[in-house]
Amino acid sequence: MKFELTNGKHQSIKLKADILYIWLKHNKMKKLLLFICAFLALSSSAQNIDNILYENWNGVSWDNSMYQDYTYDGSGYLTNLLTTTWNVSFWENSSQNNYTNDGSGTLQDYITQIWDGSIWDNSQRATYTYNGSGDPLTITFQNWNVSSWDNDLKQNATYDGSGYLTNLLITNWNVSTWENNVQYNYTNNGSGTVQDLIVQSWNGSGWDNFQKVTYDYIPSTANLTEIYDNDRKVIHVFDMMGRETSPQKNKVLIYQYSDGTTERIFEFD
Repeated sequence: MKFELTNGKHQSIKLKADILYIWLKHNKMKKLLLFICAFLALSSSAQNIDNILYENWNGVSWDNSMYQDYTYDGSGYLTNLLTTTWNVSFWENSSQNNYTNDGSGTLQDYITQIWDGSIWDNSQRATYTYNGSGDPLTITFQNWNVSSWDNDLKQNATYDGSGYLTNLLITNWNVSTWENNVQYNYTNNGSGTVQDLIVQSWNGSGWDNFQKVTYDYIPSTANLTEIYDNDRKVIHVFDMMGRETSPQKNKVLIYQYSDGTTERIFEFD
């Protein structure tokens, strides 16, 4: 796999492989915990989006539902994504993402904040590092704890000499150190397409095989199907590369909800 993260009008994702991510079973229960996040860039085209308005059909006419407003710097790189929801007669703040980019538009970090009715409360921060080729090396996720950021989860990527992803290691923060959790070992062909993936979980002293995935490729297209999760409406579904898709089983997808939140979901058959 080879890709680059940039932001705004020059943003692109160069792919030479698809990645499959999975859920791990926890305590032998059917409820599963997701231990991984993606090296995910925001999806955009050469023309910057200014705003997106979402409306719901009430049987007679369209009612306002959600509004997303995009802010860019002088170079055209995305710096803020504000999500508001319609409250009877006015737009009410819901959440916002604040993006920090370097001079070339490569994403350095983002901070997610939630509106509490009067001020913005910090929620999550993700910090990115890259190698000399511009490939993401680490993404460190932290949660806000009253007055400081607490480590939560870290992704560590390893590439071969051609720049293709060969290992993705997921670690969790435990008091004062990062502990192994799960790793994904990729075998690619000469063009960088993933041929197989072996997933292993950490048992405290070594790696246990968990699942092996072998890939066979056919052309496919997908259309978005809206679904509902409790009181939140799913408005977009993205794959782990940031491409809009439809809900699918046996594949980790990112669901964007009408309240401005996102969630990574894997659904078994």
